[in-house]
Amino acid sequence: MQTREYEKDGVKRYTTEIVGEKMQMLSAKGGAGGGRSSDDPPFPNDEPF
Repeated sequence: MQTREYEKDGVKRYTTEIVGEKMQMLSAKGGAGGGRSSDDPPFPNDEPF
């Protein structure tokens, strides 16, 4: 985990990120997927990276 500080519109903000080398997506119990579908809008891009 890493925490960063940045300023946006004159307000100090903090973000904590989980950094990893490998991730495995799991499905919900019973096999029904719980992730985003291709019809979902993208995540909002208000972060500084």
